[in-house]
Amino acid sequence: MNLQDRRYNRTHKAIKTSFIKLLRDKKNISKITITDICKEADINRGTFYLHFDTITDLTKEMESDYSTKLISTCSIYKYDKNTFEFFNNLFDSVKQNPELFYFFFYISDGTGLKALEDYLQKYMVPKWLKSSRINESEANIVIKYQLTGTFALLKDWYEHDLKNEKEYRHVFDRIVKYGLYDLVYIDKN
Repeated sequence: MNLQDRRYNRTHKAIKTSFIKLLRDKKNISKITITDICKEADINRGTFYLHFDTITDLTKEMESDYSTKLISTCSIYKYDKNTFEFFNNLFDSVKQNPELFYFFFYISDGTGLKALEDYLQKYMVPKWLKSSRINESEANIVIKYQLTGTFALLKDWYEHDLKNEKEYRHVFDRIVKYGLYDLVYIDKN
């Protein structure tokens, strides 16, 4: 990689980092301008336009980048009851990439989450169909349920400053492995 490539990549990253910082400060994407991003990244407008045509283009690229990272995080799961490594990877990913999850929780238009859902349907459903009693339609419903529940739980944890990690992991693991009924109700039989 030559010096110009490194400089381009550094500026590209600075634009994204500045955008995330502004999102956190302003909490509303519609209030962020290209001028705001340029000031925060310490670049001029022309430099911004070398990288992106609009803020929407910036957002779409970040959504794509983040969904790729998230799919990579999920790709270690072998779609069985051994969820420990998967959960460790997922929770560690939230801690190591807070901007990724901030983006998914507050900015995303849902295309990244849809990409993850498509990925899970492609790899998880065939394995489930071979080793369980559910049909394809039911498997797809379970994926939607699991995905929305997972993100709701991670968002709640994120909003609580990543505290009580052990408790969140425990509940998450139990629900996934044994279901809500097993976690919440005591069987007196």
